Amino acid sequence: MSKAFTKEDDGTENVHLDDLPQSPHPNLVTPSGLAALNSRLGARQSDLAKLREKAEEIDRKLANAVAQRDIRFLEARISRAILVDPKSHSPGSSHLAQRSKSLLKTTAARVFELSARMRPTLRMA
Repeated sequence: MSKAFTKEDDGTENVHLDDLPQSPHPNLVTPSGLAALNSRLGARQSDLAKLREKAEEIDRKLANAVAQRDIRFLEARISRAILVDPKSHSPGSSHLAQRSKSLLKTTAARVFELSARMRPTLRMA
C-alpha cells in the first residue's frame, strides 16, 4: 500500500469550526443584555487563555476551536448590538407584537371562513 494512504495524524493540524449562524434581524439588546454578552465574551476569552496554557491535554485542539468560534460569535453579536431602553417601549408596541396581532387576526378570519365552507348546509323541507 502506498504511504500516501497510510498517513497518520501527527497532531499538527489545527481544528477550525464554522461560525455559528447570526440572525439577519437587528440585534436589539437592553443594557443588561449587552452586559451579559460582554460577560460571556470575557468568560470565553478567559477559557481560551487557560486552554493555551495547558498544551499537554489531548482534547485541547477541539476545545480551543470551540472557544474561538464562540468568541467570534459573541464579538459579532456585540458589534451588531443596538441598545434599546426597555422603559421607553410600552408592552405590545414592538414591531413583533404588532405583527403577531395582525397574523392572529388573519389566521382567525381564515379559520372561520374555512369552517363556514365545510359546514353542511341545512335544508328546510
